[in-house]
Amino acid sequence: MPEDAAVLIDGGYMDKGLDGLGRPLVDLQKFSDELCRLSGNYDRFRTYYFHCAPFQSSPPTPVEKLRYSNWMKFYTAIQHHERFEIRLGKLEMRSCPRCGDTRPRQKRVDSQLAIDLVHLAAKGRIRKAILVAGDSDHAPAVKMAKEDSILVSLWHFPNNPKTVAHHELLQLCDERKEITRAIINASLRPGAPTI
Repeated sequence: MPEDAAVLIDGGYMDKGLDGLGRPLVDLQKFSDELCRLSGNYDRFRTYYFHCAPFQSSPPTPVEKLRYSNWMKFYTAIQHHERFEIRLGKLEMRSCPRCGDTRPRQKRVDSQLAIDLVHLAAKGRIRKAILVAGDSDHAPAVKMAKEDSILVSLWHFPNNPKTVAHHELLQLCDERKEITRAIINASLRPGAPTI
């Protein structure tokens, strides 16, 4: 079996975690390589990054235009990372049936992550899946990957109510590790201040 790992990053989860740390400028390729190193010195087969472009109303507001422009710069930059796959979902304006809160909500992101995780496991291409997420929606895919003899390492942001990993996901994964300030500092873009 190969000693490669795939890193699967839920971009929305990553954003919330970095928000809680003051929005440091992280190089996702360095971050992925650091997680592979800390997960047992695995070679990084590929990083899969799952996210959505920011919502834009019709017509977009100046703030929405700026947010979208900044996101496109980020998106363009990560397309040039080595061994990176970007999976884009879409945002839809939805109301919460319980509270009535209407806001843009991600669609297809969790299912794309699940498909990639299960596909990598079924093909036997990796030995370990490194998951940066916290949502229990990932639990069925983790279970399937484990049935194909893949080790699943969950990396999560501690001490932030917006990034608490769901207990089911924590129990199901083979390893549970916290994303610390030291890991973020080792993954910063050149010239970015440490946190």
